[in-house]
Amino acid sequence: MVDFDDLKVYLPKYLSDESLDDLLEDIKKFVLTGSNKDIYTTELENEKQVFQGDALKSMPFITFPFDTTPVECKVLVLSNSCDINPENSRPFDSHLMYAPIWRLAAYIERLQASDLNEQKLINHISDIKSQSVTQILYLPQHENGPDQDCIVFLDRICHCDNSFVNLESLKERRLFSFSNYGFYLLLLKLSIHFTRIREKIDRDKGEILN
Repeated sequence: MVDFDDLKVYLPKYLSDESLDDLLEDIKKFVLTGSNKDIYTTELENEKQVFQGDALKSMPFITFPFDTTPVECKVLVLSNSCDINPENSRPFDSHLMYAPIWRLAAYIERLQASDLNEQKLINHISDIKSQSVTQILYLPQHENGPDQDCIVFLDRICHCDNSFVNLESLKERRLFSFSNYGFYLLLLKLSIHFTRIREKIDRDKGEILN
């Protein structure tokens, strides 16, 4: 059971009290029901900075060892906003990490072609839409977001040099950004996918536990 009073400790401290309360209520609803509200915002569309969770178009992507040349696709930025901010100077070049955005309808067509049991397919799509699949982030269609339901596989990560994205023309490349709720939902999904510790492996003893 989630203790929502304890959860406040982990929420962003820079938000106003009102925004913080709204975000906590949204997370409560998500944890309890898997429901989605508006996870997108238009307030950042004129900013000349790439933010974590931004959707960008025309980004190079390649899958090894099957592809020999990159293809252009829509992607979701996974890098931390501060890490990819060019104003934060470092003794090395920062890279932009991202994963491709799939149309949910195309994914369903692929599963149907694989002869997956119909009930399993229905259950799987339901799990995706409730954000229950640890490797997949569901992006519901919205006027401020994608024009149809989409998904992002969090284990399909690619990267490019930060300089590839021209910040002066970023508004034309950026498709949408997350709201506070959407951003925190992304962080929760990334945390669950990459850092959950319930792997049931005793690494000191070399034992795989059941």
